[in-house]
Amino acid sequence: MTKLSFFSWLHRLVFSGVLMSLLFAPLAAHAGKLGYVDIKKALLLIKDGTDAKERLKQMKERYQQQLNELQQRLKEKKAYYDLNRGKLKKAEKKKLQSDMQRMLFQLQQAYAGLTKRLMQLEAKETDRILKKMIPLLEKIRAKHKLDMILDRSSASILVAKKDVDYTRHLVCRYNRKHGGDTSYCKKKSLPKLPDTPSSTDKAEDPLGLDF
Repeated sequence: MTKLSFFSWLHRLVFSGVLMSLLFAPLAAHAGKLGYVDIKKALLLIKDGTDAKERLKQMKERYQQQLNELQQRLKEKKAYYDLNRGKLKKAEKKKLQSDMQRMLFQLQQAYAGLTKRLMQLEAKETDRILKKMIPLLEKIRAKHKLDMILDRSSASILVAKKDVDYTRHLVCRYNRKHGGDTSYCKKKSLPKLPDTPSSTDKAEDPLGLDF
């Protein structure tokens, strides 16, 4: 089993991209003024998002250490078996083989269990932040007389005018209300951030802490 991979950032909002497309395609055809926000980008620029990411990173590192210890014990057992295979009696060889199979199963179970637990924690953190975002998005929608605000992270928005991107407005309002960098309120655009892996490259989760 190879060492688990590290960071890829966020998302798995309320709807998958396919479901969002199915829901909004017929609506967009009849809607008036539309806007969008990039939830992934917003989460990287608010204090709640960076704090949650750090907490989950520390949790992942603890989980990774547990898995590394299990994996190391299995490697040591196999190394002993390989080194002494020709000297071992049949019963002892069979016992070592059984022990290695059991240890591999335990490692696989631990990997699956810790991955699930981490994903649940990520989802909980993301949902907590999204609940704070929704009232702010409604205020943005009302102020700019929008019929709908889409999430670029999950809806299939390929191209759009810059003036319908309300991500900066969301980040500014969120940081003003919940604490964070309010300098975005005075800027005309948000900083360029590193690209995140596409959904076709790898399945993603809210705060990007895949094992």
